[in-house]
Amino acid sequence: MGASSLPFELWDMVVDNLEDDVHALKQCALVCKTWACLSQRHLFSLLMCAKNSAGTPKDLGQFLSDKPNLAADVGTLILDHQTIALPVLQLIIDLLPNLRTLDLNSVTIPQPSDAELTLPMPRTHRLVSFQWARCDATSSTLYLVLAHFTSIASLVLKDRSRSGRYLRICKSLRKLVPSHLAVEHISYTTFPTSVLSDLVRGSRMATTVESIEIVSTAGISLEMLGDVLLAVTSLRHLHLRSRSFMLWWDDRSRDIKLAQCTSLETVQFTLHSEEPTQENVEFWLLQWLTGIRYLPPSLRAVRFRVYGLPKLWRLASSSTDLEDEFWPEINRRVLDLPPHTRLEVVSAVDVPAERPLAHDDIVAARMFIRARLPRLVEQGRLSVFEDQ
Repeated sequence: MGASSLPFELWDMVVDNLEDDVHALKQCALVCKTWACLSQRHLFSLLMCAKNSAGTPKDLGQFLSDKPNLAADVGTLILDHQTIALPVLQLIIDLLPNLRTLDLNSVTIPQPSDAELTLPMPRTHRLVSFQWARCDATSSTLYLVLAHFTSIASLVLKDRSRSGRYLRICKSLRKLVPSHLAVEHISYTTFPTSVLSDLVRGSRMATTVESIEIVSTAGISLEMLGDVLLAVTSLRHLHLRSRSFMLWWDDRSRDIKLAQCTSLETVQFTLHSEEPTQENVEFWLLQWLTGIRYLPPSLRAVRFRVYGLPKLWRLASSSTDLEDEFWPEINRRVLDLPPHTRLEVVSAVDVPAERPLAHDDIVAARMFIRARLPRLVEQGRLSVFEDQ
């Protein structure tokens, strides 16, 4: 029996069994003139237009316009290293009624004309995830793309350092911020804080965002960050990551102004350093404890995550007779935390394949820290453990 004469139901079963087997799917050379609904749903759930794609984004838009039944099956759209006009991108989004994940990576969007700088007609469209990564475009273009959605569960914004930003800021076009947009989680990497501020203040995000993750604190102004956080009245979780133990900020803006974040429950700091030495990590701890001197009574935990605890924490004696440069001041700072707030020190691993610390190392590090924070131990507000 030839492949063309096989029942469509059998092809449905084949696609079902190969759905998670990317290698096997790449080895297939199957061309179907007709397929059943189940196969169609699997084949078109993810749509990617990349640098090496045969067609252009304009061709993709025409295809989706001609095949609305296929467009309705697309749940994930990835545009990678493409140049696309804003009207074409907007058309593609409008043609995907069941789109749930949108990933724009290194996409170039030329400056729209004045006639194109208008907000689209509002409609109900919820995204699970939207990533805007290193796109060469203006902030007004970002606003107009976001305006196609009423809510986004996870909004990821990535750019470059100040010396080579991709995103060009148009301060005069803040009116294009979609006022109807609601977002639950924000993650941003070296992204202009002023753009984030405009988004938060000009939309429903100020009352819907529950968690914010800052992946890189390099070059960040804590004063400007504090102003953004104060505007988000619904904020419950704040996570700040850094690759350097040195936090570069002006002494005049060392306080992040968290005291007025009345819904805040957890603050987490993560250090992903190649050399987590004892001196570096302890200096990093002290800097952040200095930057969060005033905290709201709602705060339940302050968590410090380090990728690999310092070797001396795991080998040194728990005796407090050892010379400790930073621990006396760290101890004073943690005692200033709200009386019901816990301090958590966590050892993290980078990837699942990386070996975690041995149990004895965690025990030794726990003894080392507990010996230096005796009051916190007495109050039952200190935890040292390994992240799972």
